[in-house]
Amino acid sequence: MFKAGGTTMTLLWIDVLKIIGGYVGGSVIIIPIFKYLLDKYFERISKKHELKLNKELEQFKEILGNKSHVSRARFDLEFRIYGEISYKFLVLLDEMRKSALTENGIKTTNENLANITKKLHKLKKLLYCKLPILPKDMYDFLNSKLSELFGHIENCQAIQNETTNNNSALKTAEDIDLMKKDIVKQLKEHFNLLDIAN
Repeated sequence: MFKAGGTTMTLLWIDVLKIIGGYVGGSVIIIPIFKYLLDKYFERISKKHELKLNKELEQFKEILGNKSHVSRARFDLEFRIYGEISYKFLVLLDEMRKSALTENGIKTTNENLANITKKLHKLKKLLYCKLPILPKDMYDFLNSKLSELFGHIENCQAIQNETTNNNSALKTAEDIDLMKKDIVKQLKEHFNLLDIAN
């Protein structure tokens, strides 16, 4: 009986050792496979996030690439200059509405046209004095608007003096309003492209 129980005990221990060995042996195989699969999974996620991050970084670089980085002092200087120029442009355009072409022709006086012409010349001089600071495209844009306004006033004066009756180059109030909107839009777009460098 003792012998049979000992064999049973031995067999029981052998079975227990086999089970433990099976788990340990299985884990010896399963753990590297699990580790390998886990590494592949994290590698795939890492690449996915790296691609997403690179894409966002490229978009950010593109946004920054379109901006001009300027010092705070330069930004403040440009802001003051554009403020002065835009104020004078907008006030002048409001005055020019008086000389705008209407259905009944133009209703303005030679005195009013002379006053506007003086202001146009002052604005042209101001724009020219700020040429070293203004970007070329902005200077060219504002100068072209001034040229349009000079042409309008010259035609108004010619009609007033009865040297011509051709009013095709005259601006209407709507034309002047569109010009105001265009100038404001260009100035805003320019300032959106500026970024203050720290």
